[in-house]
This record gives sequence, structure tokens and C-alpha cells, in this order.
Amino acid sequence: MLTAELQGTTAWHLERAGRLTASQFGAALGLSPYCSRQELWRQLTGRAESFTGNEATDWGSAHEKDARHAFEVDTGLLVEPAGFVPHEDWSGCSPDGYIPDNGLVEFKAPYSQRIYDDIPDHYRAQVIGQLAITKRDFCWFCCWTPYEFRKWRVDAEPKTWDRMEQALREFWQAVKDGKEPKRAKKFQLKG
Repeated sequence: MLTAELQGTTAWHLERAGRLTASQFGAALGLSPYCSRQELWRQLTGRAESFTGNEATDWGSAHEKDARHAFEVDTGLLVEPAGFVPHEDWSGCSPDGYIPDNGLVEFKAPYSQRIYDDIPDHYRAQVIGQLAITKRDFCWFCCWTPYEFRKWRVDAEPKTWDRMEQALREFWQAVKDGKEPKRAKKFQLKG
């Protein structure tokens, strides 16, 4: 079920509350260079302040519209807005938009203003989760800077999602139980 509410609204924040969201999947799997599994657990259990953004995330949010425009010019496709999509009672995602032929888009505008060489694993986990949750076939992952634009196509990966979902459920159970998750090896997306 898709919500009619768009990202950033009060209703959108309320729908996401109490759930593990796709933007947190990388951290929950130990893939994020910005937040460890333990730090995310502390935030989700109220033992640490939740991350609300910083200069880098503010810059990325401010330039998402530029990435969207670059994608639309590059492909000729119009991006339809997306709201929050719940997954069962514990998770969900908010894709950056929908495109024709059962696709999604995910936009990143790095504060470093450097184009990624490849999709970072923590973002790949986000995209794989979004594809599974929305039941879409593919996603264009787009990286924008004022100087360059690049996109990668990511097809749905049901087998990877099955492995991810199991690990994410275990992490979420640790949140519900209030028991800090053990340090784990970095989750292998390929495998």
C-alpha cells in the first residue's frame, strides 16, 4: 500500500516512526561508513539521539531536485513523487520517485561533489530493499554534482533481499528486545 503523503511531511514522519527504513539498512547490516550497527541500535532504542542531519545531508537534500532534473533531461522520463511504503509492521521505504516500466529512482548529491566510482554498498542495500518492498523491477541510482551526472541501473535481486531481510529482522529483533546486537562482519551483498 502506498501512502498519499509525500516525503518530509508530518504524516510521512509519523508513518516511518517505529520502523527500520531502507535508508538505515546499510547501517543495520554493518555497511555504512557513517553509522555503526551499534550506534543505529542506540538511536532506535532511545539510548542515543537520533540522527537528524548535518551540513552534508542538508546539501544532498537541497540538491536532490538538481539530480532529478538531470535524470529527466538525460532520459526523457518524468519522475513521479513517492511516499512511504510500509513493509509488514517493522520496516518500509521512501523511494525518491517512480518511473515508467515498473522502475524507481534514487538520487544522491554527495557533499564531496565527487561522482562515485560505483554504488557504495550502504546505498546498494537501500536500493535492493526499496525494490523488494515496492515490488518494482529496477532502479536508476543517480549521482549528481554541479559538474557531472552518472547513473547505474540496479535490477531487483530477490536472493540478495532474502538474505538481507533475514539479517535485518535479526537486527530489528535486537531493537525490540533492547539487547545490543553483536558486532558482526560486514554483510556481503554479493554471495
